[in-house]
Amino acid sequence: MTEIQESHEDNVQANLSSIHVGWLSFSTIVTVGMCFLIPNIIRDKGHDLSVFKMIIGAIITIPLSYYGALIGNFLRKIAMPDAFFSSGMGDTLKKKFFWAVGPQLIGLFATQWIVWALLFSKELQ
Repeated sequence: MTEIQESHEDNVQANLSSIHVGWLSFSTIVTVGMCFLIPNIIRDKGHDLSVFKMIIGAIITIPLSYYGALIGNFLRKIAMPDAFFSSGMGDTLKKKFFWAVGPQLIGLFATQWIVWALLFSKELQ
């Protein structure tokens, strides 16, 4: 292998690891935010909060929402169009932003919603 090929492979690996760290960090931030939001919702319904369920939910939700973002990224790569029609700069920026992070965010938030809903299904009825 030449030096150029080796440096290109190193750059690709560094870029992939930074993407994974970014989505894992964002997943952790969203999970911590949900840990502050869910107790208020449950107390408003008149139920007691189980701290054990919150801890288990956070431990389960962080990796699952990270995998949800990775699945969204995989689906983005499959479904992203090569070109799209737009009606101006604003429309172009919206479409570019959606295809840059939209499917990943949908996957991340969908897995967050599913895990927390399953974990607190009795309290939220």
